[in-house]
Amino acid sequence: MATDRMKESVLAAVGRFEGGQGAQHVPSWLEAEHLDELLAERRGAKGYEKRQGAVRNETLDLSVQALAVAEFKGLNRIDWQAPPAWAEAGPANPFAVAVSAAAAEAAPAPRRRADLALAIHGGIMTLDDMERRLTGLLDIRHRGVRSGSVGSERVEYQSDADLARAIADLERRIAKARKTARRVIRPYAVKDL
Repeated sequence: MATDRMKESVLAAVGRFEGGQGAQHVPSWLEAEHLDELLAERRGAKGYEKRQGAVRNETLDLSVQALAVAEFKGLNRIDWQAPPAWAEAGPANPFAVAVSAAAAEAAPAPRRRADLALAIHGGIMTLDDMERRLTGLLDIRHRGVRSGSVGSERVEYQSDADLARAIADLERRIAKARKTARRVIRPYAVKDL
């Protein structure tokens, strides 16, 4: 199994905050320690290495193994317009389990995607990491596109507004990390928006 490629796929899927196809859905009940385990590694010069201060990475390893089994079993080749019965969403799935209304009400509130974004980027990134990411996102926005590379990571946003929110969020975190409250206004022009 090509673990570095699989780790890249898992971490890219976790980073797809808008959800949908290709995103790794993080349940609202996932404890913070397991989220930390999922994000315990980063790509280094010689492959993936544990981040400083990370002790465990079992959640990431299990996610990588689950993705490897899914690819081996052909889940990435399913025709979602006509999926097999076991992959059907809802009551048509013979393996679906009904959840009582009482159990659904007792479930914890879902974690906001912004909270997950903070955990993935803000909770682990250093000030230098955040500044490099901000520079990359500003470059993407100034070119008038919604996707591009930020360091070794490929990013894509659904709209310019989403990209602007990501930039504003990083600026806020950088200001907080520097202990200064400042708002930077960057005028720009984009053709044909």
